[in-house]
Formats: sequence, C-alpha cells, structure tokens
Amino acid sequence: MNNEYTYCTDLYKLEEKEDNARDMIKDMLNRTLAMFKWGNLPNTIPERNLELFFQTDGFVILTEHEGGWYIYNGGLGGEPDQLYRPTLATIANPAQNWSAQLTIGWDKGDTECECVVGLNDPLMTGFLPIHRKYASEIAENELSIWLANILTRAPWLLSAQNEKTKKSAQNFLDNIFTGKLGVVDENAFLEDVKEHLLTNSNHQTLASLIQLHQYYKADWFNKIGLNAMQNGMKKEAISDSEEQMNQDILAPFVDICLKLRKDFCERVNERYGLDITVELASSWEQNQKEQEIALETAENEEINSEDSNNNEEENLDSSFEEKTDEGDSDSDNGDTSSADDGEDSTDTDKLISEISEEIADTVQEILEEEKEDDDTEKDE
Repeated sequence: MNNEYTYCTDLYKLEEKEDNARDMIKDMLNRTLAMFKWGNLPNTIPERNLELFFQTDGFVILTEHEGGWYIYNGGLGGEPDQLYRPTLATIANPAQNWSAQLTIGWDKGDTECECVVGLNDPLMTGFLPIHRKYASEIAENELSIWLANILTRAPWLLSAQNEKTKKSAQNFLDNIFTGKLGVVDENAFLEDVKEHLLTNSNHQTLASLIQLHQYYKADWFNKIGLNAMQNGMKKEAISDSEEQMNQDILAPFVDICLKLRKDFCERVNERYGLDITVELASSWEQNQKEQEIALETAENEEINSEDSNNNEEENLDSSFEEKTDEGDSDSDNGDTSSADDGEDSTDTDKLISEISEEIADTVQEILEEEKEDDDTEKDE
C-alpha cells in the first residue's frame, strides 16, 4: 500500500490466477446488474439486491413480513408438486431474527401461498457458472500472455553447474524480470552458465494468445447478451450474414431472463397487490430496439414489395385488355377491306405473269441469235 494515497496503487499480480478470476467475475457482475431496470419496487427491496439474488443464486424468495415486503435467499424443498417443483422455501435472516418455512406459489391465481419464488433462468443456475468459466479461461490466458511478454526480454533459459553460479544467474534474471539491464560481475558466470534458446517464436505466440483472449472475451459477452463479434482472427469487416447470426445467438438468453422476471412480477402483483414492473436496460435495451426497428423495416419492405407486384400485375392486365380491344376493332375493319385486298392481289399476279413471259421471250431470242452465229462460223 502506497501511503501517499488513500487507495491501493500496488501493481496487479498477474501470477495469482484465482484472485484475478474473482476480480473478473466481480467486474462482469457489475455489468450484468445493469441488465434490467425495475419499477415501483417497495422501499424495502433495493433493486441492486434483487438482481444480485437473481444472478448469483438463480432465484429469489419474496414474502410479506411485519407489514413490509422483503426478499430472501434460502433453500427450496418440501414434497414436490405434480410437476416435481419444490413446495417449501426455507429462509433465515439474523438481522430480523426470523426464520420460517413458507409454502411457494408457482402459478398465477394462487392467493393462498406464503411466498413467491422468481427464477433467473429455467434451471435456476444464475450467471455465476458463465462468469466462472470464462474468468478461469481468461486468467490462464492472461498469465500465458504475461509470461510470453516477459520472455521477449530474454528468449532463452539458463543452466548453472554450481550453487554460486546459480545465484548469479538468478540475480541476472531477476534484473531482466524487473526491466533492468543485467550486469555480470564474475567470470565464473560466463564460464559455467549455458544458455538454451527457446524454439518457439515469441512473436507468433503472443499473436495467438491475444487472438484467443479476444475470442474468450467476445464469447463471454455473447453469453450474457452483449454484441461482441468473434472475428479476432479476421482482418476484413464482417458480413451482414455474420452480424445477423450473432444477433440470433444473443436473443434467446436475454429473452428468457426477461420473460421469467415479468412472470415473477405478475405473480407478486397478484398475490400482494403491488405494481412492480421490469424491462431491459442499458445496452440490452438498445439491442432490443435495434432488433425491433430491423424487424419493422423488413416487414415494411415486404409489404412494399407485395404492393409493387400487385401494381405490375394490374398494369399487365390492363395492357392485355387494351390490346384485345384493338385486335377486335382491326378484325371488324378487315371484313370491309378483304374484297379490295383480293382484287389488288389478282392484278399484281397478272402483271408479274406478263413480265415473266416477256423475259422468257427475250431470253429465247438471244439464244437463237447466238445459235445462228455459231452455224455461220462453221460454214465459213
């Protein structure tokens, strides 16, 4: 602890994986606690505690006690009902000096129950299993990145033949680790220490670890319904199909959490005469609005496309009718002009026949003249 400040300014210890994973879980809980916004909650039920119970325990117990409404965590048990659901909630609160076993009302219309149980998800697992998994993976990967980064300062291992040389080598590596230039003060160090070059490329290792880190983070955000594309290994922009596929992944988890909370509100309001409401908030609300706008736009485009197709069909039908009317009028005119057309075609045939006969006579005369000339030349 640095005494110059009222808060801790010590360096973060990346080698302590468990502490790092816990910090990541807390950081993500700080984000997910802003997923929903509650309205008209009684003064005895803080929104922060209500969501914390939902997300860490997977469920919450709400009941009336001493004229007020309170939430509790506890155990669910008792003889199962016809759907194999627990029928009793066991709670104990030292601050109120109160413990009890309360009958659970799972369905709407159950006004005889002693408490109402709300679910975070259908299996009551909460958010912690998701947070623990990815926090553990990322803590391991960050430690690998940290070590690979350190090894860029000295991409080899050292081996010593005796204890004195080992201490000198350790002192040299400690200086490298802290970012200082190592100083060799003994000839024995140079003579007895052997270096072993690491075969893996640190640059390639760091790049792969960073890509894996991006993948873990993106997948974690996607699991809790936040849009983070898993294209850390891609250099180009994502396509529309990839973006739509990512949106499809986000929706189900958030939708089921919101649906179960709304069901909880309806049962609580019916049982205790309250008016509690719940909606999405923050980035989750923005994602929902964007999806609704996209859906509305797609529906409008489909309607416009259908209207356009109907207009084209109507235009084709009217055009066909006009052409049909023109054809009928032409057929009526054809009856009056058919006689004239027949006479004209007869005169044309006669003229063609006369011209053909004249051409044939001319050709015959030319052939006879050539034949006479040939006979005269033979006699001579």
